[in-house]
Amino acid sequence: MTAKSEESARGKRKAEIKKNVEVAKEKELILGLSGKQIIAFLLEFMAVSAVFLGVWYYLGAFYQGIIFSFAKLILLAMGYTPIQISAVNLSGAYLVNFNLVPLVALAIATPKLGMRRRCEMLAMGIPLLFLLHVLDLVAHFPMHFYGSEFARMVVYSIGVAGVAAPFIIWFCTGYGDLFEPRLKEGGEGKYFCPVCGAEEEKVNIAKHIKTVHGKDAFKSKEVKDFFDTHPELRRKQKRKKR
Repeated sequence: MTAKSEESARGKRKAEIKKNVEVAKEKELILGLSGKQIIAFLLEFMAVSAVFLGVWYYLGAFYQGIIFSFAKLILLAMGYTPIQISAVNLSGAYLVNFNLVPLVALAIATPKLGMRRRCEMLAMGIPLLFLLHVLDLVAHFPMHFYGSEFARMVVYSIGVAGVAAPFIIWFCTGYGDLFEPRLKEGGEGKYFCPVCGAEEEKVNIAKHIKTVHGKDAFKSKEVKDFFDTHPELRRKQKRKKR
């Protein structure tokens, strides 16, 4: 084989390695999804949110009535009179409590979640948001009647937290299915041989290089750079030598 043909073959191998690395990077995007899958998830999330937002327009008033029933008991215990309670206009207040919509949309649209995990997300999230909505309504009364600065802070804080709450609940309940597998995969994933581009598991990559390309391959710049990029493999080699 001439030097020119060897250089051509080496160039083809490098191009193949580069392509394999790009494919690997694409697979290592958020939640272990490819770019297309992430776009599909976002589109499905927005579509489901739009549908449930329309449903919420008709069911929200009923939900607000339930919120008011619980809040009324607390307000009466706090010393507010029925006249004071009825004086606060709650018409249209349910439109503010729409953060149940993205929670339901996330539970439906998120890929790689088992049915049990989706049910857990709703079973934990809906009561938490319900309590948040009750607290928000109760805090409006001292702010409205007495100008309480503490109550005002509570109302504003709930307003901000209410936006993030569905996504925090989604992250907490779905962490095991969405993120832990990716962390484990990062530790026991697959690697591409820096010489020929062959895909090997972590435990086999060094053996592959030695068997296929010989011991001298470990002295090459490509292999040295590869192990510098993946120090966890070098640590594994040292343990074996001991």
